[in-house]
Amino acid sequence: MKRTNYQKEQATKRLALLTGNGGEHSFGRSGGSSGSSNSGNSGGSGASEASSGSTLIVGTPPTASRSIPAAANPHAAAPAIAAASARSLPSRQFAEQCLSPLLLRTLAPAAQPPLAAPGRGAASPGTSEPSRLATADNLEAWLFPEVTATLRPLLGTGSRSYRSAGVLRAPAAHPGQLFAAETSLAEAHGLEADICWNEAGSGFELKLFGNDSRELALRLQQIAGRLQADAARPIKLFASLSPGELLRRHLEAGQQEALAVIDAGSRWSSIGLLEQALCRSSALSGLRIRAQQSYCILTGSSAQVAEAEAVLSSLLQK
Repeated sequence: MKRTNYQKEQATKRLALLTGNGGEHSFGRSGGSSGSSNSGNSGGSGASEASSGSTLIVGTPPTASRSIPAAANPHAAAPAIAAASARSLPSRQFAEQCLSPLLLRTLAPAAQPPLAAPGRGAASPGTSEPSRLATADNLEAWLFPEVTATLRPLLGTGSRSYRSAGVLRAPAAHPGQLFAAETSLAEAHGLEADICWNEAGSGFELKLFGNDSRELALRLQQIAGRLQADAARPIKLFASLSPGELLRRHLEAGQQEALAVIDAGSRWSSIGLLEQALCRSSALSGLRIRAQQSYCILTGSSAQVAEAEAVLSSLLQK
């Protein structure tokens, strides 16, 4: 009996070290009550406590009729120990100190802050700090919410008084950029654009100017999204029945002409698709056709271009 009491006392001390609370040493009963019970009833009380399982008894093998002590069942003891220790230790620190190395492997690793890509950090709302907008890898887009005195001559805005600016650039020029820019800018209000489009040299560069930086960011991302969608298509077809100055100037369309572009990736693939369309519709015989390095330009009346668009679209769907 003395040995049993000694084992109970030692187990109580170990549990007190885990929980960090010297006043509560057991699950359901305190160590002090068991000690006083032992001094009052040296026989019956100790036996009843041992069979009840409410106090921790080390070295007593469990039987079929006796409940398993908490210390002998780690799955039952872990929640109670964690609840008692939450008052004094942080949860992860408690786990690292009290759980076995095998159980520690089941813990999720500590969260780490995400690493920002260089130059990709978005500026806080309302700030004047420039920010690079998220685009595809072959595009570069920058938003300048406030055009400073240093930046103004670099943007070529010496005669303009706009407060904000944005730039979208691609290393290679292709007709889809002109169609995307004209469509998006037709929906914008209060913006002015400068476009450099050169297939043989500097590629494509769009500068937008305005007084609303949010509107600028929206239009830049809209154009970039259309260009990214176009890049995913192996064969591209663009058409405008009433082209604006931007398309007429760069694609050499007449003032009253509609135009379309078929871009199959190479000169002869584009010509071959166009010849297939001509064989299927006699209404296309009056179109003016010019072959470029990787695409063909079609100009003519709006009816002719609309017919060409319909026939070419049906060919691409097959």
